[in-house]
Amino acid sequence: MTALVYTGLVLNVVTVILLGVLIFLMRQKKEAQLEDSVVKRDGERAQDRSEEFSRLLGRAEETLRLLQETLETDGKKLRGEMKEARELSGRLDAALKTGGKLAVQLKILDDIDPGRRKRGEPIAQQKIKGEDELEVAFKPLPEEKTK
Repeated sequence: MTALVYTGLVLNVVTVILLGVLIFLMRQKKEAQLEDSVVKRDGERAQDRSEEFSRLLGRAEETLRLLQETLETDGKKLRGEMKEARELSGRLDAALKTGGKLAVQLKILDDIDPGRRKRGEPIAQQKIKGEDELEVAFKPLPEEKTK
């Protein structure tokens, strides 16, 4: 009979130990599942963030491409405008030189015949008399083609 008691006690102790191990393993399993769900959720969040960053990067690349195209277009326009400005500057310089020459010729005419303007004589076809006879014909400048 003592053997049965000892056997019962041993079985109870083994049962308690097995229940403890079973509870421990169930807790470990539950913690592992929680960790898996956390990892899965974090993975999904990371995937969502990655997709969002990819979309943002795509938008940034598109914006950069549009800016480059705009800069190239504006640069070409600016170069064209600068070329046109240089041409106009050259024309203006030529006109100023021509105007200066005309002013000198008018001054010469006024010095030779101061009353010419009062008499209302036209500027064109005036003759300057001196050692040599010079005809000063003021013709309008040829109109330059405008773009």
